[in-house]
Amino acid sequence: MVIRLAEDVCGDARIALGSVAPTAFRAKRAENRLKDKKITEELAGEAAQAAMEESRPIDDIRGYAEYRAKTVLDITKQAIMEATREARLGGV
Repeated sequence: MVIRLAEDVCGDARIALGSVAPTAFRAKRAENRLKDKKITEELAGEAAQAAMEESRPIDDIRGYAEYRAKTVLDITKQAIMEATREARLGGV
C-alpha cells in the first residue's frame, strides 16, 4: 500500500488486494475514499469497509469467504494507518 501525504492530507493512495477476487485488483473506491482528506482511524475504517465491499472472496479449501472478507477489513485498516504513520515520518 502506498500513501502520499501533503501537509497531512492524503494526496494519493494505492490499495491493491489479492486472493479475495478472481484476480488481484486495485480497490479504487477505497482509494477515492482517502483522497484529499486527513487520514484518521475512522476514515481508515471507512476505506477498509469500501475495500471489503469491492472484494469478491470465495470459499475454498484454504478458507471461507466470510473470513477472507473480514481479513480484508482488518488488514486494510491496519495497513492504511501504518502507511500513514510512515508517510508522516517521511518513509514513503
